[in-house]
Amino acid sequence: MSENNFAELYKTWPTDQLLSVVDNPDHYEPSALEAAEIELKSRQLTTEELTAARYVLNQREAEKETNIDTIKAKDQWTITGRFDTPRVQVVKRSIVRISFFTGILIVLKAIIFFLHCYIRSNISKSYRITTHYCPFSM
Repeated sequence: MSENNFAELYKTWPTDQLLSVVDNPDHYEPSALEAAEIELKSRQLTTEELTAARYVLNQREAEKETNIDTIKAKDQWTITGRFDTPRVQVVKRSIVRISFFTGILIVLKAIIFFLHCYIRSNISKSYRITTHYCPFSM
């Protein structure tokens, strides 16, 4: 693309995009960079307008960073099957803790049930009681 074509194209671009071209000279051809600089000078922007355009540019860059992080997280999820953001890690820890304590309660309940059956079975044998409820009678 010739410098003339860049000049025509850049006349339609907003100021923040032109600032992006000027701020990233490594990403553009020298003729594109020169055309962007000329277009910015021809617009005779005030300091307030440049500040506003710079703010819009910074917002766009921050949004790109957020989108890139989201895409990386989604890629990590599809590649590894894990989604290890801090919030997900907190939820995982909570699930592990709840599962652990629920398991302990189930084991304790089983021990109490078997002890209850064993004690009732011994009492019924010693007193010759034949009716007691225990599915695991001895």
